[in-house]
Amino acid sequence: GADIGPGFGLFDHLAEPLILPCDQHCSIMFEGILTEFVSPAVGGKSVIEGYMRQILLLVVRQVLGRSEVGSPQSLTLVDYRIAKVVNVMINEPSLPHSMQSLADIAGITPACLSQRFESIFGQSPLQYLHQVRMTAAQKLLKSTGLPIKTIAGSVGFASRSHFSRAFSRAYDQDPTAFRKVCGGLSV
Repeated sequence: GADIGPGFGLFDHLAEPLILPCDQHCSIMFEGILTEFVSPAVGGKSVIEGYMRQILLLVVRQVLGRSEVGSPQSLTLVDYRIAKVVNVMINEPSLPHSMQSLADIAGITPACLSQRFESIFGQSPLQYLHQVRMTAAQKLLKSTGLPIKTIAGSVGFASRSHFSRAFSRAYDQDPTAFRKVCGGLSV
């Protein structure tokens, strides 16, 4: 699925695959991505990321053009207040977010934030934040050798033990076991 950062889940609520026409502009971008994969060059990853962002924006435009009013996709894209909150959650998961601090970011009351958020994502802002934090932790466990205590702090947990309990509840295994199973780096 398409993501905007870890866990954003712009298209998570789709009931069926999203099939959209690919115009000439889109075809050129896919050809560019293929070229970068076939003949890797300096900066290739950045070039591919740029193409993917452009493709995602084209998809978003098409989804907005054909979405029913009130669909999760259109609400997320149209409700800039919720988009601001999600952006802060994704980019700064280590901050001590609360309903009040998130509502302040959106410029609305906590009750209004909760109602809007649940209508889009089907869960509360704090549940979504927990999911963002767990997804970020998973990625760090897989791709870095950072100590688990450091990962815990970088995703918003005050202690390794609290993080380990939350991670175990989410994934049925502790962070150390997850790192071993996923082939992540260990320290």
